[in-house]
Amino acid sequence: MSVIFSAPNEEILHGLMSPHPDRFLADYLIRPRPMMFFADHLFGLRQLDTDRHKLEEVTEALYRMRLRLPRGPTEISIGPGGITGVSGALDAQKDIVLLACSGLMRLRHVLLYKDLVPVKLSETSSGEQAVILGLLGISSQITENALVCIDEPEVCLHPAWQERYIDLLFHAFSMRRGCHFLIATHSPQIVAQIPDGNCYVMSMEDGIAKHAHDYSRRSIDFQLAEVFEAPGYRNEYLNRIALNVFAKVSKAKRFDDQSRQEINALRKSLSNLDRLDPLRDLIAALEEMVIAYG
Repeated sequence: MSVIFSAPNEEILHGLMSPHPDRFLADYLIRPRPMMFFADHLFGLRQLDTDRHKLEEVTEALYRMRLRLPRGPTEISIGPGGITGVSGALDAQKDIVLLACSGLMRLRHVLLYKDLVPVKLSETSSGEQAVILGLLGISSQITENALVCIDEPEVCLHPAWQERYIDLLFHAFSMRRGCHFLIATHSPQIVAQIPDGNCYVMSMEDGIAKHAHDYSRRSIDFQLAEVFEAPGYRNEYLNRIALNVFAKVSKAKRFDDQSRQEINALRKSLSNLDRLDPLRDLIAALEEMVIAYG
C-alpha cells in the first residue's frame, strides 16, 4: 500500500517568510477546510493558542521541508519502496508524519497493489474500503495492552469479506502484545472464523462467555441456530439433528442421554421456527416417539 500526500502549498511556504510565522501557522491550522483528514490527531483546536511548543515543532519542520521540496506543486508518496518526492527522504520521515498529522500536507490518494498493479482505494469496493479504513483507524491508535472495541464490522461487507475479517484483524496486529479485541457482531461468518484458542463468545441475552472451541469452524446454520437463535427456514444443522435422532430412536426403541439432549435442543429452537417450516412436523414426530419410548 502507498499513501500519497500533497506537499505544503505555496501559501504555507510563503507564510513562513512573514514577520510572525507562528501566528500565520496558528491561523492557518484553525481555518475551516472542506476535508480535514488528520487535523485533530495532534492538534485539538483549544491547544493551538497555548501549546507554543507544538507550533514551534511544526514551524521548524516546515522550514526543513521547504529546503527539500522542488519548486511548484509536489506529491510525496510513502510506500513499499520508501518515500519519494522529497530529497533526503530518510531524514524527512518525522517531519512528513508531523506535517501530515497536523493537516499541512493533504491526503490525495491511498494506493493498493493487486498483482503488483496500483489501484486507488477510492476505486475499490465499499467492502474493501470498509475493511482497510477500519484497520488503518485501529493501527493509528492501538498501543500495547489496549482494549479495542469494534461494533458490527460486517456492515457493508460481502459474506466472503466477513469470513476473512477475523484473519485480517489478527494478522494485522499479531505483533502487538497484551491487546484484547471486543467485537459486537450479527455475522455468523465472523463468529465461525474466530480462533478456538483464547477467544470467547457471549450472547447479550444470557451474558455468559463461552469458549470459542464450541463455535469455531462450525457451519453458518449452526451459528444461526446456536449463537443467534435465528435458525431461518429449513435449517440444515437442526434438520440433521432431528433426522439423526429419529433414525437412532427408531432403531433402538429408546432415548439415550445424547438423544434426550438433542430433543431438548430442538424444543428450544421450536419457538424460533417459521410456522410453515417442515422441521416443525419432524419435531412433532419426535415428541410422539418420546411418549412411545420414554
